[in-house]
Amino acid sequence: MTNSIITGNGEYGIRTIPNDAGKMVNNDISGNTKEGIYILGGDILEDGIWEKNNSFYLINGGININSENFPKVEITPGVELKFNPNTGLTITKGSLYAYSTTEVITFTSNKNETDKTAGDWKGIYFGGDTEDSAAVLENCVIEYAGAITNSGLYFNSSSPKVVKSIVRKNNGHGIYCANASPQIENSTISDNTNYGIYCSDTSSRPNIIDNNISSNGNYPLRLGINGLGNLNNNLYTANGRQALEIIGERITNDLLIGNTGLKQYDVVSSPIYIYGDTVAAIQLTIDTGVILRFESGTGIQVGYGSNKGILRAIGGSQEPNKIKFTANTDTPFRGYWGNIYFDDGATDYDTASATGSILENCIIEYGAQPGYADENIYILNSSPGIKNNDIKESRTNGIRIDGASSPLIEGNTITNNGTYGIYLTSNIPRPFITENTITGNGSYPMRFWTNGINIITNTNIYSMNNPDMIEVIGEEIIDGEVRFKEAGIPYYINGNIVIGWRNDRNVRMEITEGVEMRMKKDCGIFVG
Repeated sequence: MTNSIITGNGEYGIRTIPNDAGKMVNNDISGNTKEGIYILGGDILEDGIWEKNNSFYLINGGININSENFPKVEITPGVELKFNPNTGLTITKGSLYAYSTTEVITFTSNKNETDKTAGDWKGIYFGGDTEDSAAVLENCVIEYAGAITNSGLYFNSSSPKVVKSIVRKNNGHGIYCANASPQIENSTISDNTNYGIYCSDTSSRPNIIDNNISSNGNYPLRLGINGLGNLNNNLYTANGRQALEIIGERITNDLLIGNTGLKQYDVVSSPIYIYGDTVAAIQLTIDTGVILRFESGTGIQVGYGSNKGILRAIGGSQEPNKIKFTANTDTPFRGYWGNIYFDDGATDYDTASATGSILENCIIEYGAQPGYADENIYILNSSPGIKNNDIKESRTNGIRIDGASSPLIEGNTITNNGTYGIYLTSNIPRPFITENTITGNGSYPMRFWTNGINIITNTNIYSMNNPDMIEVIGEEIIDGEVRFKEAGIPYYINGNIVIGWRNDRNVRMEITEGVEMRMKKDCGIFVG
């Protein structure tokens, strides 16, 4: 129907099926008793252009763009689609092209303006057979949707473009992505009852650029950690949680956390894994002042076997510029989340060049979740730099060191952990421990083995640990020389120290002035 005037009728000017709505061109359908072009539910099987026709479209049933011909439905500038309850628009096979550079295209509720509310209608659903290259929403408003789908826009294995549009006042999320990577650009996503943009999985990698994501009921955005690289120049204001929720996963490219406009990141679902392959390392850099809050069952692992990874977290010397690793709850407690774990493949810290894995000016607290970890920081067969950090409130140990590890542990405050401040699991590690304050821990400040005692400097400060003694596991001395230096607190010798047991070993143990050694019952020092 073309160039017609339909007016003065007792009901609607036109009542038709959705497949025919795209065949009306340049008509004037107004002045009828019931305003609007009444659209029944059904499939759209052919290409069509929905024009303004001096009226709006009243949608009274579910519309599905669905044909093996992959029809393209074009919505022209100024068109308004009003949806009755339990109706919506689905793109199963085909595309929706709602593009305007002039008048806004509106998808809204068919209620009076003062009666509209989130969830009045279902929303727009793009399925896996959407033709992404032809699927565009530009200069559109999508509002008051979210019945059943819990979102205004739902992208399921589809990646349309949303440009210069407004997605607002929807029940649930503004935009929901499931295995979807849409382009969301220069748009406003606001006043939705839950998240602004919600990605259900790490395979969703939306490009989110130059948007205003504000006043949503929960987080502005949830996505996999690799998706942070697809964010640029967005504004986040007045959301229920002013943070980004990130799904833990293996990082696949070098990544910086902290340049998104927000400083808090809440980690959920899975740990963050940082590693490349046996040749090339993947690096995660955390910017000054970032707060990473970890859900139960999550943490960070750096390196994996011989696969290389680097974590560089260098904060400022004072809060709020320190970097914080903490619990993702408003009521934290010891053992809430996992830990930071430096595995074999973690690139060692080089003091001369200041390269490699390092935690500096950080706060690490509330780790060592039961069944997940026994420490805030675990170091296995690796040698990161641990400098000037506050390591506290672990369920068990502040730092646990195992295997062929020689980390630099310098200038830290290790306090109020459930058991040890620093715990060595065997006689193999050789950490360098200097200028730390180790205080208020539930057990010994440190647990060492006899052969590794040389590398404890006398510049550490110990107080109010329970007990305030350095526990030393007695063993046969195999290093050339072992030297007990005055530490300001006693050494508690837990086991026999044996000097010169084997004929092929030329070994020596020196005890310097001021040293106090307290022997466990039935333990002693055997010479020769």
